[in-house]
Amino acid sequence: MRMRVFILIFVTALLCSCSGKLEVPLLVSDNEGNVSQIIWDTQNNDLLDQGNDLFQLDDASTLKYANWDGSNRLVLYNSKLENSDMDTDFIITQMSNNVFYFEDTTLKHIEKGKYQLDINSTSYDIEINTGNLEIDGNKVDISKLAISSYMIKDEQAFLLFNTYSFEKDSIILLLAVVDFVDNSSNMSIIDNLPPLSPSNPPAGNNVITLNEGFIVFNSYEVSLIDIDTFNSTSIITTDKISFIEDKQAIVESIGYHSNILLIKAYQLDNLSDDKIYKLYAVKDSKVLSEIFVAEDICLPH
Repeated sequence: MRMRVFILIFVTALLCSCSGKLEVPLLVSDNEGNVSQIIWDTQNNDLLDQGNDLFQLDDASTLKYANWDGSNRLVLYNSKLENSDMDTDFIITQMSNNVFYFEDTTLKHIEKGKYQLDINSTSYDIEINTGNLEIDGNKVDISKLAISSYMIKDEQAFLLFNTYSFEKDSIILLLAVVDFVDNSSNMSIIDNLPPLSPSNPPAGNNVITLNEGFIVFNSYEVSLIDIDTFNSTSIITTDKISFIEDKQAIVESIGYHSNILLIKAYQLDNLSDDKIYKLYAVKDSKVLSEIFVAEDICLPH
């Protein structure tokens, strides 16, 4: 019998004060890289195995870094399909350093400050203008910025950039608002950001895209970046989800499903210093449900 990576240590849930049944899809892998889906029924406190394997990866440990829409679209990071002939309904894309995805659109980095946005069968050329924007007295150099994420809203593209750094708590986020029809743009620095570090940078599946903005996190706080105000506000801090006395939980990844924020966090066991993981369902900054899980699960975005 194959041993699943998602073995449960213990399961617990809080009584959900909302009406209706919340089911959260999760992807899990066995040691051979075979990926299947389970459903977290937060109301009945159940994990429901959905049965058949969906596809196979060459490295099971990379699943947690994939960007998954919670349905059938998956972007892989530093991994590939082990059996490309396997029959699957999933649309699987290999992550690239210069191609980014949002819903049915793609954004391709062409050269310094220039991008190509593809929406359906139409392509738009985008050039980012930093204007007179400065950081610590130095003019912002677009070539030294990396894209964290992007989104499309009406006829505007919102590109979230980061000043990638190897120094702890030194990453700054900037937002470029682009009218892609007439190729005009402006960029602003995000205010009130919590400290962001390269150990878990604000990029890839560490960023959630919503209609009102982007969700990012550091080890101890999850925050929302408002695309209208260019301001960051705290959603929840880990002092509200810590479960081992005198030790603060550390956020490792986030997800989003059915208007519910998902947070996977861990604390160190008092006796062994092993990481103990919990998955939280959060709504309006309140924890609705929580469950002990193992490390290698893929959350929907």
